[in-house]
Amino acid sequence: MQEPAAAGEMSAMTAEWVSSPDAFASMQMEWNDLLVESRANVLFLTWEWQYTWWRTFGTGRQLAIVVVRRNGKLIGVAPLLVRPRCYSRLIPYRVLEFIGSGSAGSDYLDVIIRKGEENEVLGAIGKLIDQRGMVLEAKAVIAEYSLINRLSRRLSNFGWYTRESGFSNCPRVILDGHTWPSYMAGLGKSRAAGYRRKERRMNRNFRVDLDQVTTEEQRDPALQILFDLHLKRWENRGGSSAFHTAQLHEFHREFSALALARGWLRLYVLRMDGRPAAAVYGFCYQRTFYYYQAGFDPEFNQSSPGFLMVGMTIQRAIEEGVLVYDFLRGEELYKSFWANDQQELLRIDAFPWHLRGRLCSRSMNIRNRVKALVQKKMPEPIRSRILSENS
Repeated sequence: MQEPAAAGEMSAMTAEWVSSPDAFASMQMEWNDLLVESRANVLFLTWEWQYTWWRTFGTGRQLAIVVVRRNGKLIGVAPLLVRPRCYSRLIPYRVLEFIGSGSAGSDYLDVIIRKGEENEVLGAIGKLIDQRGMVLEAKAVIAEYSLINRLSRRLSNFGWYTRESGFSNCPRVILDGHTWPSYMAGLGKSRAAGYRRKERRMNRNFRVDLDQVTTEEQRDPALQILFDLHLKRWENRGGSSAFHTAQLHEFHREFSALALARGWLRLYVLRMDGRPAAAVYGFCYQRTFYYYQAGFDPEFNQSSPGFLMVGMTIQRAIEEGVLVYDFLRGEELYKSFWANDQQELLRIDAFPWHLRGRLCSRSMNIRNRVKALVQKKMPEPIRSRILSENS
């Protein structure tokens, strides 16, 4: 079902809401073609990630994708959905949010618009959102250049109240122009020497094999190793919310299959004397390596397999011409060892001008204060994990 924006004369540009899962399913080719032509060309906005997320986590939510066309050609998409009220989380109102928010940790979410068409398309999207009159909540937005920032300013022109707040940072390694030796030299003598010392010790004490998944037969067993190692690492640290449910397993099994078929999957298993000691789960898209998750066996902790795997996968990334190795959200200490750059993420909330919008704003303020107090009382490992995930 597609709902027209408004009655009136036909024009070259049209904007409408898409709420039908079948219509979403049919958009794969034109969605990805548009993404490549946009400034928002990241893995988490591909149709494959977005549609798989919707299929897995969309129960209870309603699609509310804004689709903008010019003469029938797709030139803009706002990949939104309606999240229902959740009184247990002190959210007594419905919210427009990005597909991919919350579960599975999608970063760099944004509207997708063909380059050069931004002003007119943002105006059309803003008009539809204003007519709908629901709170707009955007998480994991790039602070520097996201279009959702510009959209929130458009909504301000309609009398909306908008609020920006810090969300997280994404440490990154800029690899453009580097070889492995030149990158290691840039780490500094002590860090580079420390890495090589650990690497020599591991190779001296174990038979070491780094296996990369390249076939469908390898994919699911390697993914299960990742799940097991990740959960084993976190079981004495308050648990992890990355792979702790059947839904999350289902999502990653489905998306990793698509990613392997597209050539994006980078799933590695490190074996020491034949035993799985560590795993890294990432993706390579548009010459960016996304370090998504990892796990290691605490029994091998003295050999630092997780730490060494980061170095190994950075070296592999350089060899295949990757320009950026992105650790994604969270400022864990191990990331700072490798990173030479970071991307700031924001949260943007926009509230309609009417009374209900003001009440929603006050309700969100109360919720944020309660959440901050609860997190303050949590044990440090759990609190740090929740703050880094920001889900």
